[in-house]
Amino acid sequence: MRGLNFQLARITIEALTPFAVGAGRGDDLVDSAWVTDANGLPAIPGTSLAGVLRAAVVRDQAMNNDTGRSIARDKSLFGYQDGNVGKASRVELSWAQVHDESDTPVPFRGARLDSEILGFLASGLRRDHVRINSSGVADSRGKFDEALIPRGARFTFELRIDQGSREELELLLMLLDGAAMRIGGRTRRGFGCIKVICANVAHFDLSKVDDRRRYQMLPTDLHKRVPDGILSPWAGSVPQ
Repeated sequence: MRGLNFQLARITIEALTPFAVGAGRGDDLVDSAWVTDANGLPAIPGTSLAGVLRAAVVRDQAMNNDTGRSIARDKSLFGYQDGNVGKASRVELSWAQVHDESDTPVPFRGARLDSEILGFLASGLRRDHVRINSSGVADSRGKFDEALIPRGARFTFELRIDQGSREELELLLMLLDGAAMRIGGRTRRGFGCIKVICANVAHFDLSKVDDRRRYQMLPTDLHKRVPDGILSPWAGSVPQ
């Protein structure tokens, strides 16, 4: 259940390398297809974003030789279930919407796909692969191909932390913008590298009248302009 007190960020990321969040199936054209929205455009599920962020939290603390703290922070932010004892995640992420040629998030439904950029994003990059047999050569019966989202594609999504502190929000944003952050499959082959282009953040306490009014002015649709004064630029954002 959502609380009245939360940290909020609207984040735009850019793919530095091709990537794909697999749909777990193929289609009529490729053997391995990515997740799409109702327009047939690439999209990133919020669960995928949450998964890579959760792994990054654990990895970050483990690298600092603070495994106990990493487990505690991981459970505090993303929840856990241990038998009959558990806690819901305080972190909530929306699906990420791809941008069009005007660098604006495309609505999940009803988008016009008559632009060159959106047409390219809908078809993506095609990579052919073959299976290697026991002799170390290509198996003629093991050919398959996959579709990849091209380098340079941008996506916008929303991140919310219920009962969250500014420190927790800063941590997730820094990890998301870190050099080790990867999303999608085949990351060991160099796929899935991303960077944060911009992030706009705010703290809301809906028990306060001013914060309720400010939150009511925030559009729920990510492609709509946010009025001035509702969100503030994150200091770690790269100027564009």
